[in-house]
Amino acid sequence: MWRWTQSFLNTRSRKLWASLAVLALGITLTLRPWSGTSTPTSTRLPAIARPEKDAPWKKALWEKVLVAENALLQRREYLLTDPEFLAPLDARLDELYFQLRHAPNSEAERASFQKTLQEAYLEAQRSPDGIARLERHLAHIFSHPSISRDDAASSITADYGIVPGKLASPANASSARSFVITKSELLDDHRLPQSSFVAAKLEELARQHPQAREILVRICPLHDEKAAFCEYRYQRELGNNQSMTGLLTVSPPTEKRSHFYREWSHAVHGDQFTRWTQGGYSLHQSLRDQTSNALAGALLEMDVNLVLTIHAPEAQGSPVWRPDSGEIAIRTSGAKWTSIALQHVPRLFPKDWEGHTIAVWPPGEVESSQLAEKASQWEAGSKPESRGETSVVSANGTRYEWRQSAAGSRSPSRSQTELVRITPDGRSEVLLHGGAGCHHPALSPDEAWLAFVDHGKGVLVYRLAESGGGSERAAEGGDTGK
Repeated sequence: MWRWTQSFLNTRSRKLWASLAVLALGITLTLRPWSGTSTPTSTRLPAIARPEKDAPWKKALWEKVLVAENALLQRREYLLTDPEFLAPLDARLDELYFQLRHAPNSEAERASFQKTLQEAYLEAQRSPDGIARLERHLAHIFSHPSISRDDAASSITADYGIVPGKLASPANASSARSFVITKSELLDDHRLPQSSFVAAKLEELARQHPQAREILVRICPLHDEKAAFCEYRYQRELGNNQSMTGLLTVSPPTEKRSHFYREWSHAVHGDQFTRWTQGGYSLHQSLRDQTSNALAGALLEMDVNLVLTIHAPEAQGSPVWRPDSGEIAIRTSGAKWTSIALQHVPRLFPKDWEGHTIAVWPPGEVESSQLAEKASQWEAGSKPESRGETSVVSANGTRYEWRQSAAGSRSPSRSQTELVRITPDGRSEVLLHGGAGCHHPALSPDEAWLAFVDHGKGVLVYRLAESGGGSERAAEGGDTGK
């Protein structure tokens, strides 16, 4: 009996507990929609495929990001478009796509995707890898300049873009697109393009385009985010002696409204830029400012070696030099003396003389009651061989002589002379061709200048140093640096 009773109770207990479990489950399921909390579920969203690389929505985004606005100088050619560079950014688009689970459809979604992509592009461009890629890109563009021709204006423009070198993104830059060149082999100590490089390119372009009236070279040293260009404008014209001549104007990378803006102008004869390619002179400075001798600098600016200093139609005897070679005097009609101080050089002007382009000192005489006495002292202290009717001799035995021109070297219609340099070993070189009235040479005490008289004109001074910077600067004792 007891066993039956215990079995009966166990059976009823199990049924009761089972009923209670069913009831609890039902209540839970009934109340769940009204609960404010969610419970985890094992149900997963269906997987979506990775978007194609050339999906239309992707292409549309890239077209809005790879624009000039996001490039150096705001020029499209400076955009970084290497597949290796863009791949991580394209993967970022895929991440946004997976988060949204579909391509951006609304204007807000497209704007969000574009903003994220643009910020990622600019950030990648400023990364060490991006800067290294930009440096290589700049060098490639610089080595392949954009050459454009304007037939109407007969001009050639060579745009080299940014100078290749060490690139940096300043911490205080106002834009994520701002970079500067901190170091480059093509920049001088003032962070301006090397004059020798620019002059060589101008000379090359002049040779390649002999009919162009104007040649313009543009180079950006990228000093700051303004990204201003240096411009070198060479304007050519045919001179009176049928040789090509021109004016080279150098514009610095400074706003023209700035108080620091200043252009430089250089005369160029025969499309020759040797003074800058080999002579060590700077295009970004007045040549007069780069020499220790004012007259030498003035002649460099005009690209000549000969200047008419004293207008004296009736000059008598040889010119007389001051002991420091800084002044020259000549006896004129009526036994008067006229002198010119060569360190106070006025604005010279060009003129033709016996087929040569020369510089001319503005007319005007400087007389002094004490000049005769000073000139006599200068003359007494000079070496006899440094003055003569037709020739002079330097300290090393080199002779400078005015003599009749060799037959056929000049027009035979009238008597002509030539200035000849004869070295101690007997070699001779014609320096100048002159008229019949050239005589009385006078060698300056420093032997850098030779003055002579041209009957009917006055005193001319010839620079003995050869044209081109190196020997000139050595003769002046000037610095060969920039």
